[in-house]
Amino acid sequence: MKRRILTLIISAVTAACALGMTACDKTPRESWGTVYTVKAAYERATELGYSGTLEEFIQSISGEDGADGVGIKSVYIDENGDLIVTLTNDRLINCGRINGVGVKDTRIDDNGNLIVTLTDGKQIDCGKVTGAGISSAFINSDGNLILVTTDNTQINCGKVTGGGGYSEQLYYAEIRQADSVTGYAVRGLGSVSSSVIEIPAQYRGLPVTVIGDSAFFNAKYITSVTVPDSVTVIEENAFWGCKSLKTVNLGGGVTAIGEGAFTSCESLETLTVPSNCKTVGVNAFASCTALKTVTFEDGVTDIGYSAFSGTLGLESVVMADSVTYCGTAAFMNSALKEIRLSANLTEIADYTFSGSGLERIVIGGKVESIGYSAFYQMPLLKSVLLPKSVKTLASYSLYKLESLEVIYYEGSAEDWEKVDKGKGNELSAVSFYSQTKPETAGRFWHYVDGEAVSW
Repeated sequence: MKRRILTLIISAVTAACALGMTACDKTPRESWGTVYTVKAAYERATELGYSGTLEEFIQSISGEDGADGVGIKSVYIDENGDLIVTLTNDRLINCGRINGVGVKDTRIDDNGNLIVTLTDGKQIDCGKVTGAGISSAFINSDGNLILVTTDNTQINCGKVTGGGGYSEQLYYAEIRQADSVTGYAVRGLGSVSSSVIEIPAQYRGLPVTVIGDSAFFNAKYITSVTVPDSVTVIEENAFWGCKSLKTVNLGGGVTAIGEGAFTSCESLETLTVPSNCKTVGVNAFASCTALKTVTFEDGVTDIGYSAFSGTLGLESVVMADSVTYCGTAAFMNSALKEIRLSANLTEIADYTFSGSGLERIVIGGKVESIGYSAFYQMPLLKSVLLPKSVKTLASYSLYKLESLEVIYYEGSAEDWEKVDKGKGNELSAVSFYSQTKPETAGRFWHYVDGEAVSW
């Protein structure tokens, strides 16, 4: 039994290193195991670059019997490119990232042997998946591959040649429900040095569902981020201050973007908020000075306080009709030139467009109130269309609009008198709606091909 301890472990772990699996770094890692004859293991190891004699190989695997060890239940590569092994006791083991050659298929044949098919077409007969196994594998300071069996015996397999090495990896934290790990959150850059970040959908066989608070805070070298559909929440300050971040691809599973999540991402140019994302948090994209276009897909409901304030390059926003709330100062001090507002907003909050670059604004027919300084100090604003539904104009809601030419009001002069108007509003340019050309003097307008036109 002693001479049958190392199974595929010698073969598979050595194979993994020879084929480029980055589990073989200087940090102890768990690996995998099953029963394998010494001769077959030696032959396989020789194929993969082992240069010692059979006697030396046998000497290297000397140890105690391990009749009650665990074996392999399943093997697969996750979205992160890591080789994941499930043992017969349901324990998950991450064997590290595979470079180049990976596992294509695993099956148990009629004789009970585990057959692993690699992506290059090679098949490895791992033997029966019962008996002694390996609890961990690591490379020591001398560069030797050390295997630890399930009975805690350490076996020195000699120096590993043919590949392997250090694997860059994000830092993760477990997400638990009761006593079970249900998924993972990305908590930091870990050892990743690449400027292109692709968040994996899975880690250690479980979904990655959260990008954690300040996970990439102030990571100035990041240029691109892809978020998979598995992620549902991007927490507060997750990408705050990533000044080189130019491209963000948000997966369809994102339901919430937290406060300050992308604040001061000064190179970000375009943004599409997916339909499942209900909430864009406070300051989420504030001071993204290069941001030019924003599209909210149908399904987004809430845009938080100051979410896009200070976006000095912003030109266009398309807001789906699903949006029912747009918070205070949402687009304050932006360069926004054009916006399509949701038809289902019921208010324009305080300071929403204050200091922006809008030239015209059409407000939807369900809006009942215009907040304090909502349209304050907008030097380029020429026209505003107010629906008949408006009941309240707060103080200074229309103030310091030096280029304002006309306020198109969808109601009559009598309706206008009923509107509660606060102090400081500039209302001399109000024009009243009339479907037909009026015979009386005054300012009137009508629709031509959906556009407001003065009579």
